[in-house]
Amino acid sequence: MLDRPVNGANLKEGPERLLDAVGVSVDRMPMLHVIFDKMSALCSENLRRLSASPAFFSVDAIGTRRIGDFLDAYESNVVIGVFNVAAWDSRILIGLDCNFVFALAEALFGGDGGESERLDKRPFSALELRLAQKAFELLGKAMEASFASVCEAALSLERVETRLDFAVVAPRNTFGVVTRMRLRILGRSGEMFVLIPQGALNSIRPHLGRNPSADMAVRDPGWTKQIETEIGRPKSPSGA
Repeated sequence: MLDRPVNGANLKEGPERLLDAVGVSVDRMPMLHVIFDKMSALCSENLRRLSASPAFFSVDAIGTRRIGDFLDAYESNVVIGVFNVAAWDSRILIGLDCNFVFALAEALFGGDGGESERLDKRPFSALELRLAQKAFELLGKAMEASFASVCEAALSLERVETRLDFAVVAPRNTFGVVTRMRLRILGRSGEMFVLIPQGALNSIRPHLGRNPSADMAVRDPGWTKQIETEIGRPKSPSGA
C-alpha cells in the first residue's frame, strides 16, 4: 500500500508525475475560466450579506506558478483561509490582501470611501480577522457552487492564517493553479487569490479540459432542473 505525503495528495507515477513537475497550462483546462468567472459573480452576490455597499469582483488572471514563488510576493500583506476539499483529497488557499480587508471593513462599518488608504504594514486587528473569516466562509461557498457544474468540491474552512509558513498545502517547489481577482467597493480596490495545488486537479482534469461552448454536459444542474420543471408545468388555458 502506498504511503500518503503530508499534503494528502496521492502519489503519482508516469505522465501525471511529469505534468506536476513542469506545470500544466491553464489553456488545457478551459473550464477554469468559466468556473472562476462564475465565482466572481457569486462573490459579488454573497458579500451583500456583509455590506449594503455594492461589491464588484472581476478576474484579473489565471495561470500556473510555483507555490513558493507566488506566496513569497505577499510577505505579511495577506490573510489566508486554508480550506479542505475532501473530494480532491487536498487543501487549497484563498488569500485576501490588506487593501481587500480594510476596504471591506470600512464598508461594513458604514464608511463612504473617504478615509485615506492605509499605507502602514500593521498587523490585522482581531476584528479584521473575524471579518476575514466570515468573508472566507462566503467566498468558499461561492467557489463550491461554481465548481458544482463540473465536479463535487465541498469546501471546509479549517483555519485562518497570517503567517505564510503556516499556510502549507503542498511543497513550495511544486506548481499550483493561481486565480487572482479584484474587489471594488466604495471606490477602493483589493486583491483576492485562489491557489489550488496542481495535483489536486488531477482527478478532474478531463472535466476541466472540456470545451465550454460545445459541451452541454457541464451545464449547471440546478439551472437545468429549473428549466425542465418550467417546461413540464401544465399551461393555463387561453383566456383563463
